[in-house]
Amino acid sequence: MNHTKYRVWLWMMLLVLVTAGVAWYLLAQDKEEPMTDGTLVYRTVQEELA
Repeated sequence: MNHTKYRVWLWMMLLVLVTAGVAWYLLAQDKEEPMTDGTLVYRTVQEELA
């Protein structure tokens, strides 16, 4: 009986994780932020003086 409970628990956790991952991916896909947000960008001296 313990093995059955463990297997059901594992399947439920897998289902929850997959569902959460798909939801997170779909919600993150809706955001339209520029690609440079949060990335290191090289700046020239002229840009720094402006």
